[in-house]
Amino acid sequence: CVYCVIGVYVFFILFGIAQERINTREYGDERFVHTLALVFCQVTTNVSLAAVALRLSPTAHKRSYMDPLAVGKLATSYIGAMFCSNLALQFISYPTQVLIKSCKMVPVMAANMLMGIAHYSHAAKLRVLLLTTGICAFLLAKPAAHERSALRADADADADRTQLTGLALALASLACDGYTGGAQDRLVHAVRPSSHQLMLWTNLWAVVLLAIALVVTGQGVLAARFAARHPEMVGDLALFCGTSALGQNFIYFSIARFGALPTAVITTTRKFFTILASVLWFGHPLGFTQWLPPPPPPPAVPAAVP
Repeated sequence: CVYCVIGVYVFFILFGIAQERINTREYGDERFVHTLALVFCQVTTNVSLAAVALRLSPTAHKRSYMDPLAVGKLATSYIGAMFCSNLALQFISYPTQVLIKSCKMVPVMAANMLMGIAHYSHAAKLRVLLLTTGICAFLLAKPAAHERSALRADADADADRTQLTGLALALASLACDGYTGGAQDRLVHAVRPSSHQLMLWTNLWAVVLLAIALVVTGQGVLAARFAARHPEMVGDLALFCGTSALGQNFIYFSIARFGALPTAVITTTRKFFTILASVLWFGHPLGFTQWLPPPPPPPAVPAAVP
């Protein structure tokens, strides 16, 4: 649906700018490093928007029963993807993180096949392979010395270890995305929830799990103290949470209507525009070969669900 694509593109390009800003900006002489608290604010805003949308929906009286255990597993992988994605930005540049996440179709396709939710033609698999290869070529490209990529910005050993930590976190987020996509497709096929029901219950579980984590780790108190010391971050946080919730509204509609892989195609193509926005906004250097376009994304071929 055209308005799904437009909604995802607009709100997640703005979200990308807010995400990079809040994770990399210096507030005074310190940076915001309380990732659990950041994700908690994000999912709480998502819950609020989904609850309001359900209340205003003409079909609000209709309820779909969703297995609490299945939703709990889905919420755990969903949190893992967001947590690792945000934490990775403390170690690698935003364009690098986004490019790794652009391989999302591979784990989503693999999870759908392993769970028996969908099957794909050899041509579709080849397109995914080509797209992934193109992204890997981007990461391994060697621009000229005066326009080195952020991935190779530091040559010393400490910087290399930092980069590896960030890359590992981005890959962990990618793995969580794969399970999340497959679990969402299975839930949608089995229960047929509305987009806002799926958004509400996934994020509500995430709120509960993250609230426990904030208490155990003490990050809730630390984040509140940070915000009190640097009230200017509240605007960045509001933009981060607001654009996330509005963008997720379109993503969950797409998942409920079309499935996880077509949604991954939308979000993957969106990421290239997010990289462009990040490069233009924050001044990240890219080499000539890194601007070459990828091959077209694959179509999804749904299979019967047992």
